Amino acid sequence: MQKTILYCNCSQANLTPEPTRQAAMDTLAAAGVRYLFTDDLCGLCTDAGSDLVNNLADDSLLVLACFERTVRALLNRAGLSEVKTLETVNLRTAEPQAIAEILKLTDARSGGRITLPRSNTGWQPWYPLIDEARCTNCRQCLNFCLFGVYALGASKHVSVTRPTHCKTGCPACARVCPSAAIIFPKYTTAPINGDAVDEQAWKSTPPPDNLQQRLTGNVMQMLRNRTAGDRGRSLETLKDELDIPDSVIEGLKNQTNRSAKD
Repeated sequence: MQKTILYCNCSQANLTPEPTRQAAMDTLAAAGVRYLFTDDLCGLCTDAGSDLVNNLADDSLLVLACFERTVRALLNRAGLSEVKTLETVNLRTAEPQAIAEILKLTDARSGGRITLPRSNTGWQPWYPLIDEARCTNCRQCLNFCLFGVYALGASKHVSVTRPTHCKTGCPACARVCPSAAIIFPKYTTAPINGDAVDEQAWKSTPPPDNLQQRLTGNVMQMLRNRTAGDRGRSLETLKDELDIPDSVIEGLKNQTNRSAKD
C-alpha cells in the first residue's frame, strides 16, 4: 500500500534537532518520493487544514513530526480523524540514521516535494489540542481559560474554537486538566507536550488543594480579588503553580485593574 508522507520542519519552534531534520530531508530528496512539506504542522492545522485534506490521496499516512498523541490531535483538528492507517515518526527523539532507514523502506509514490502554505505566517502557533481519547468533558479548561479559546460545540463538548486567542507560552489550562487531555505541542515537558502519559506520576501530583478550590469558583472574580488585597489569591501565586509566563501575568494585571475601575 502506497503511503502519503507528511513532513513537519518545526520551523517556528525548532524542537526537532537539525541533524534529524537534515537526515529526513536528504533521504526524501534522494528517493524522489512525493511528500507534503509544512514549515509548521501546528499552524497548518489551524488555518489551512483544507490544503492538507485536499492533498491526501491515500488511506495510509506517514507523519514525520513529533509525538503520536500530538499528531493524532492535530490531524483530528484538520478533519482527518478517519485516516485508515497512520504511522508516526517522532523527530524530537529519533536518531538521524533511524529516520533514514524508515524512509528507505517506505512505499510512496514518486513526485517530489509539495509545500503546503500557511496563511497566518506572522503568528507563532501556540494553542491547546484536546486528546479526545482522554477528555471527559469536565469543562475545567472552558471555565478556567480567560481568553475565549474554548467553547462548547453543537454536541455540548468542549472544543478549541479560537486558537489565536491563546497566549504564547502559557500552558495553564493543561496544568489544571484532571485527565491530562490537553496538549501544547511546543511545550517542553511531558505529558503536556504530547508525550505518553505516565498515569501513576500524573495521578500522584494533582493541583494543590488551595488551587483546586480556587478553580471551582469564578476565575475572573478571583483575579479581581487581588486588587482588594487578597494576597493568598495573587496572580503571582498562579504564575508559580501553573507555569504562566510573565508576559501573560502582566497582561492579566492590566486587565484586572481595568475591570476594577469599571
